[in-house]
Amino acid sequence: MHGAYAQQTGRVEGGIIRSSQRATPLFCVSWLILLATNTSVWAAENLSLSASTQLSNEGYFVLNWQPEVDAASFTLEQSSREDFSTPVSRPLGAASAITITGLSDGVYYFRLSRDEQVISNTISVTVEHHSLERAASFFFLGLALFVTLILSILKGNRQTGI
Repeated sequence: MHGAYAQQTGRVEGGIIRSSQRATPLFCVSWLILLATNTSVWAAENLSLSASTQLSNEGYFVLNWQPEVDAASFTLEQSSREDFSTPVSRPLGAASAITITGLSDGVYYFRLSRDEQVISNTISVTVEHHSLERAASFFFLGLALFVTLILSILKGNRQTGI
């Protein structure tokens, strides 16, 4: 049986064929067929998932994955637990990125799966929204700039007589 993959002097050690002879043509053809049929599977199982940030103060961030492949059958799994004991699944279309919004404060874990098998690394993103005081200070600073702009426009219009 092993003769189809190596010359008769070959032996199997730990699942690897050892031989001092060259591989037979049948072995080469079998190997090429295996490579040709499994290339897309290998690419999909080696997806590298990454996030635009590890800390989101605004409540949104972008997840993307490489290599870019047809993601029609992929699922994005999200969990607040590292062991994914209670994941939320989102089917993905043909995309290589997704924007995540609407999350409350906390640590979230993400990974890609297909047919209930994990096909990417797991990443975590921490969401810590700005405090109410800081958000209020941004609002009032923007309001002050807006009022200054309106007053400048009105003053400029009076001087030109428009």
